[in-house]
Amino acid sequence: MEHSKTLAALFIHTLVLLVAPLLVMATDPDPLQDFCVADLNDVPSANGYPCKPPSSAGDEFLFSSRATMGGNPTSNPNGSNVTELDVTH
Repeated sequence: MEHSKTLAALFIHTLVLLVAPLLVMATDPDPLQDFCVADLNDVPSANGYPCKPPSSAGDEFLFSSRATMGGNPTSNPNGSNVTELDVTH
């Protein structure tokens, strides 16, 4: 019985050691690339509007007047509502 507990513990430790590097590699190495402030003055491409340089992007892009308005009452079971926004609002 003691031998099977030792083997199980060894298996679990080995599994953790093998999986840990995969979890480290799955992290986001550069979170600054997760955000893109659209340059609405430029010509859109197939991927949408190009990104502004980070030095010229202020915090005003984080706010929208549409997001501050209350949504329509809903009759769904969750009682929730979604306000869709896109880069032009």
